[in-house]
Amino acid sequence: MLSNFKNTLWKKMIKGIEDRRHVFLTTHERPVSRSSFGKFTKKAKLPPCAVVIQGPLALDFDFTVETVKIYKETFPGASLIVSTWKGENKEALERLKNLGCVIVENEKPKNPGWGNINMQIVTSSAGVRKAKELGAQYAFKTRTDQRVYATDVYPYFLSLLKTFPPKNPRQKGRLIGSSFNTFKYRPYSVSDTFLFGPIEDMLLFWDTELDERVGIPNYVKNNLLDWVKQRPPEIYLVAKYLEKLGRTIEMTLADSWKACGDYFCIIDQKSVDIFFLKYERELEYRRAHYDGSYLDEELYFKDWLLLHDGFFTDKDASLVPVEKEFATKFDLKYDER
Repeated sequence: MLSNFKNTLWKKMIKGIEDRRHVFLTTHERPVSRSSFGKFTKKAKLPPCAVVIQGPLALDFDFTVETVKIYKETFPGASLIVSTWKGENKEALERLKNLGCVIVENEKPKNPGWGNINMQIVTSSAGVRKAKELGAQYAFKTRTDQRVYATDVYPYFLSLLKTFPPKNPRQKGRLIGSSFNTFKYRPYSVSDTFLFGPIEDMLLFWDTELDERVGIPNYVKNNLLDWVKQRPPEIYLVAKYLEKLGRTIEMTLADSWKACGDYFCIIDQKSVDIFFLKYERELEYRRAHYDGSYLDEELYFKDWLLLHDGFFTDKDASLVPVEKEFATKFDLKYDER
């Protein structure tokens, strides 16, 4: 916590910004290390679970190592798996092993894929396969540069799966995603940074073929729908998964909403207190708008529940200008419906 002096100075700075910009400004602190983290999850008898932390080790702030220390408390009894690359920092890897982590070291694919999608597929699939090998019935896939601060997350996930059973008999359970980078108006856009589900469904999602397109395609920039039809990273994964489940991809917003409501469950980033070391972390609510609707709005649990219950119709989807020309990828503002 800030000292009284710093707290007073900080409040004055915030007040100055509020007065100049005519806004309300809030701030929030999270501990960097396990030593400052004082909340613990009560141990309960739950099905075997694994937390798969994938990607290159985040060494700044000792981030990945400290994240594992926190997860040892907040995911008691879970197998902790770090699926990373050969040649990563040896000292950090040794410390992770000493914390009881299972380390999976992978060879990097020759073709990283559009937006490094193949890099994510390799480490995520290897981590989930290791989770199954260790006897996990459920797996939570996150990243080395991402951290969940909330406690009782695993029983929360299990409660969601119980409350919202799958509609497709090929799924043992829904896949739970986060509102962070899951876009309401970008079709088939469930974020690939955060995913939880039964081990069989997680394997089906992640153990998929690599995207063999070379380099970054010269994708069409005319409108959002044209861009989505080319299956950029997250959409590539979601579309592959839905096709494995026997669903035909129509490449429309209406079909995307129906698929999201039927096969996934999207929770609010805030409900599990996700912190991402990347992507403008200082602007935590950068996609929250108060002056109308934008194409980059994230999809929250409220929205997902309404999709699940059929509140949004095909007509609602048809009013979203996903085929209207725009200058940059997701900055188009449009009138509220």
